[in-house]
Amino acid sequence: MARSILKYGLIAIGAVLLFLWLGVVCIEDKNLPANELATQWKWFYGWGFIVSCYGMLMYIFYPTAWQRCLVKTVIWSLITLGIYEGMDGLLQIYGYSMSNHSLYALTGTFYNPGPYSGYLAMVCPIALYEYLQLGENKNRNILTNVARYIALFAFLLCLCVLPSGMSRSAWGAAAGGILVVTFAHFNGKRRLLHYFRTNRKRAFIITSIVLCSVIVAGSGAFYLKKDSANGRLFMWKITCRAIAEKPWLGYWESFPKIYGEAQEKYFAAGDYTEEEARIAGSPEYAFNEYLQITAEWGLLCLALFLSILILCLYGGIKGKKYGICGALCAFSIFAMSSYPLQFPAFWCALLLMLMACFPNHETHRPSFTCIIGAYLCFNGALLFYQFHEQWSERSVAVEKWNNARLLYNTKAYEAAQTAYEELYKEMHWNFRYLFEYGHTLSKQKQYSEAIFILQKAENESNDPMILNIMGKDFQDMKLYDKAEEFFKRSINRLPSRIYPYYLLAKLYLEPDYYHPEKFKRTAKTVLNKQPKVPSPAVEEMKKEIKKLLESEKDTGT
Repeated sequence: MARSILKYGLIAIGAVLLFLWLGVVCIEDKNLPANELATQWKWFYGWGFIVSCYGMLMYIFYPTAWQRCLVKTVIWSLITLGIYEGMDGLLQIYGYSMSNHSLYALTGTFYNPGPYSGYLAMVCPIALYEYLQLGENKNRNILTNVARYIALFAFLLCLCVLPSGMSRSAWGAAAGGILVVTFAHFNGKRRLLHYFRTNRKRAFIITSIVLCSVIVAGSGAFYLKKDSANGRLFMWKITCRAIAEKPWLGYWESFPKIYGEAQEKYFAAGDYTEEEARIAGSPEYAFNEYLQITAEWGLLCLALFLSILILCLYGGIKGKKYGICGALCAFSIFAMSSYPLQFPAFWCALLLMLMACFPNHETHRPSFTCIIGAYLCFNGALLFYQFHEQWSERSVAVEKWNNARLLYNTKAYEAAQTAYEELYKEMHWNFRYLFEYGHTLSKQKQYSEAIFILQKAENESNDPMILNIMGKDFQDMKLYDKAEEFFKRSINRLPSRIYPYYLLAKLYLEPDYYHPEKFKRTAKTVLNKQPKVPSPAVEEMKKEIKKLLESEKDTGT
């Protein structure tokens, strides 16, 4: 009796710990900007360390009970959190709650509707399967019925909110996950084969209709936000070109740096269309996790990642954990055109779903799978502890930086410089901080120091403004050749921007670097180029260049 109480008590504690870890999705720090996830990462690594240590012990002493607890806790935690996110989304839609982004009415606890919708899409198949499975239970009691309708509520709630997110990636992910669950639950393979054998003509007609519907729906989704779709296709094209140069081992650098240099090289070659120049941007992510993994770490790392995913999916299917398998499929589809692995909420859900797909154990004796599980938990605990300590320091630094930005935004550059200097050790990983620090130094006329910091920022970002400021610093240092190089790099990185052409034109009027013909060519480009987004600043630049061009003509005559 005492042993049973101890066992189930430990299992209950483990379930609470797992729920708290998955609850990272609900963590919001009002002292930080919504896109700064330092507090979430700190929570993720801290509770990850605790869960890993606890899981290691449970795998050793109670492998069977722990595995079952893991499966059920992951399922119902995600359903509960899906309800929380769905309700939060509904409140934002109807104006009872504020989103975390000024441009979007719907973000949930995220800062963008895309990842938020992806999270709901991942919950949908789990909730649907639990509803279907509980409905087949012939010995249903009150608790079973309550659980069944909670799962149904979660499923319908997520489906209601999903369209408002306007995320085509999430729609496809939800559809894929639901299809997998439905197919698996109703033994779709056997039924389809039987139907095709007995009704060949009708089956052919239905298949044709389904394929046509998929094509029409896909086309509609593409043209719903055509520029966004074309932008992602272009991103993938540039990323693939970068991968082709180092396919196996990757670059082992940040994706923004890899992408920025690849895009710069592509436009510098000159073989591009005006449409490509118009839709090009400076993304932080590849909007395809598989391409991003390959670019950063190589095909070997991608093969390892996919192997783990496929093996766990296979184990989940063998163990009839169709709800979790459906969620994993939804995640995999969503990752093809979004960036879920940049959020601790998705990492937490993914790791636990993969662990939940481990084979069930019928005995209390340690098995090979148990040993592997305990080993993974041990190594995970070490990594989580290390990163928790790191992010604990970073979260404090990010909060201090957020306060220092007030000085930067009010152009109190001298005071801002002092504040930024104190944070460099803890914040050197953040490109936004590095950009602001470098810009502050530039405003203080500390050009060499500014260039050093901005070079660090360039390693973490592909924003052409970094190149523009470095070019201006070189110009102020009278290193005109270097200034011209950086302005041209900025132009090649994003040809649609007018600002680098404007800076380059003014560079050619420097008395010690006077190039009238180059100035005229660049000035005409500034005047003739149509901006991607019209603004008063663009009009002011054009007016100034027009005056300078007229002055040059008068001087010439």
